[in-house]
Amino acid sequence: MFCIDMHCDTMVRGIKKPLRDSDLCASLEKLKAGNGMAQFYAFYIPKGIMEWESESGAPLLDQYNKLLNKFRNEMEANSDIVAQARTPDEILANSEKGLVSAVISLEDAFVIQTLDSLDRFYADGVRCTGLTWNYENQLAYPNSRDPELMAKGLKPFGFDVVEKCNQLGIAIDVSHLSDGGFYDVARHSKKPFIATHSNARALAPHPRNLTDDMLKVLGEKGGVTGLNFCDRFLKLQDPEPEVRIAYIEDMVRHAIHITNVAGIDALGFGSDFDGISNQVEFENWTGMPRLVDALSKHFTESQLEKICHKNVLRVLGDIQSV
Repeated sequence: MFCIDMHCDTMVRGIKKPLRDSDLCASLEKLKAGNGMAQFYAFYIPKGIMEWESESGAPLLDQYNKLLNKFRNEMEANSDIVAQARTPDEILANSEKGLVSAVISLEDAFVIQTLDSLDRFYADGVRCTGLTWNYENQLAYPNSRDPELMAKGLKPFGFDVVEKCNQLGIAIDVSHLSDGGFYDVARHSKKPFIATHSNARALAPHPRNLTDDMLKVLGEKGGVTGLNFCDRFLKLQDPEPEVRIAYIEDMVRHAIHITNVAGIDALGFGSDFDGISNQVEFENWTGMPRLVDALSKHFTESQLEKICHKNVLRVLGDIQSV
């Protein structure tokens, strides 16, 4: 069963490493071994200094260009195993050739300083953007344990960016948004939207997860959420164990809950590989078939196909439609 993963931090974590064969959880070799159809590579460009920058940092666009150049160099150097994709048709065409697809996403829209800059990002192949990371920016407010901050929504520029992304066919990612921001996107976006790496708050009460009402809204709008492998988003434990591990059984529990609440068309994968600090029971991308096998005990083959790749292909097509 071929799988699409909507979020990993491998491009940033691996800025000084080859993507093909390394200790990265979502290296190209591991993607291929785990039946990867497509991987969304997050370009994380925060309001701060990247770990691989000098103390003085660099302009935002320079940081973006470093990641873009790294991405393009990796695509060229590994053209026998991976190819960039911008559309569902390109993902399917690459799969027919035996290639894994790579899709560019932005994790923090802080780099979007003007509406016109979105045209450049779109031309580069960006097909998904989060509006915030865990900090307030010029677009919106982030998820928070502070109820006052959590209630705040999009800023005027955030509404403009949502509208422009709808026009271009760039998916809006609400994973790091405040609850107020989620509902602003739900009301304002004319296209479906996604949560690339968020689980069910009813099972793990972390502010990064989605409430049942949010899951229902996401499903009604035709959106998809990606099952996140962060242990804290799967099961909160007090006190935390000395060794943090994300277990398959907890992933299955969230999958069942999400599909019961939002519908079978609303679930995909959003591993957060190379971004999470905990261990994963099946270690890395090579172990994805173990998760699929566990899910197969609770879902039919056609339902499993939707979770593994068809839901993401469908929502991308809906977002990119004129």
